[in-house]
Amino acid sequence: MATTTAGVTLTIPQAAGFAKSAGFSGNNEVIILSIAIAESGLNTHAINSSDPFGGSFGILQINGSHFGDKFGPNGQYTMGQSVAFEPSLAFLFSWELSNYGKDFTPWGTYTSGAYLSPVQAVKDALAGPQSLQQPFPPYSGSPWYAFNIYSDFPATGYNNTDVGDPADTPLTAPLSGTITELGYFDWGGQITIKVDQPSANNGYKDYFLIHLDAINPYLRKGQHIDAGTFLGYSGGEISLSDPRLKSLPAGLKHHITQPTHSTGPHLDIGAVNSDTGSDVDNSAADKAASDHLVLLARSLQLPFSTSDYLGSGGTTSPDLSIPPPGTGDIPGFSGTSAEGRRDIPAMAHNTLVQWPGFYGIADALDQLESFPGFINDMSFSGGGVGDAIGEALQLPGQALQSIADTVIGNTVPLVIRGGLVIVGMFLVAALLWQLAKPNLEALPELLKLTGAFAA
Repeated sequence: MATTTAGVTLTIPQAAGFAKSAGFSGNNEVIILSIAIAESGLNTHAINSSDPFGGSFGILQINGSHFGDKFGPNGQYTMGQSVAFEPSLAFLFSWELSNYGKDFTPWGTYTSGAYLSPVQAVKDALAGPQSLQQPFPPYSGSPWYAFNIYSDFPATGYNNTDVGDPADTPLTAPLSGTITELGYFDWGGQITIKVDQPSANNGYKDYFLIHLDAINPYLRKGQHIDAGTFLGYSGGEISLSDPRLKSLPAGLKHHITQPTHSTGPHLDIGAVNSDTGSDVDNSAADKAASDHLVLLARSLQLPFSTSDYLGSGGTTSPDLSIPPPGTGDIPGFSGTSAEGRRDIPAMAHNTLVQWPGFYGIADALDQLESFPGFINDMSFSGGGVGDAIGEALQLPGQALQSIADTVIGNTVPLVIRGGLVIVGMFLVAALLWQLAKPNLEALPELLKLTGAFAA
């Protein structure tokens, strides 16, 4: 059995969901689950570094001799340490390794008989309520915390941490805690979590993730979650037509981030002091605390799969409508509420998204004509008139860029189609000329004959 463990420990019904999805059923399902318990205790990130075949990893303790092996229906997966840590892929690989549930001798706990001890517990669990199926597809890409950290404090005056996650990267909780806020806003999905041990984490009591494209619908406000719990998918995209968006699981839909809050796909993560309802101290210390969340996840090699989607108190009934899009303030900032201002550039952008043709451009330009009123309606609570004017002047540029993108996006195809039409007309004219040419060449002789006949 593994000597070192970290990560998420699944229940037997949760593990059974992965086993069933891979192809196991009946007696071979009981055997593979019993092997998993004997090998790892159902820990997704179990490691046995003393295994002579390059170590063994994950819930089914797949050893290093298999690294590089291709598997899956079309051979689309390649076994490696991170893949062995993803339970859905570990069971899928084991389905093929066991000759589709017929030969379990690759596992030492099977040949030694150690797997027999948990067999009855597995049978009892499978005889209970229906095993929960894994609702989210497996993920074997880079973890969300592996991407570059952006934001340069104090040059930008921006205290949170931007992580350059591609759109729809699975996000997991860096620290355990209780969900205090969960919903969709102008800046996309947001989850705020009150940490269990604030004194051990740079002094912050809460942390939040924003710009989520979709929130895990099995989560609820007030629910306690563990480190590594799947929170949802990263977003930050400002258009539903963004080609970088990926398909979401059935029932989930994309939630764009308004262009006033984002310039493209990324994750925004930050630390909050719950006593003041704002950033820790609105200074470099806050940026350090926000960075700490990402660096902590890296140092712990935090689980980053979609496996643990229930936390320690989740419900098996997903709420696919949680909560409806709303308005509010981004934690740590003031004056960002859509309720207190007329977000004209965002309105223009949405118009272009919904009406991508020239009609949309005309409508968006009509909306932008009211831009001077937007400056008067903006509210800023600290940062001075210079900052207010600076932010306001940036916004029409974003909207005009959207207009330019739409013009280019519609003009280029129009020019190409026009060119094709012109070329087509020349080809048709040439064809008609070839058809008419013999008759035209015979026309003088015909006229002579006609004249002679008339004479």
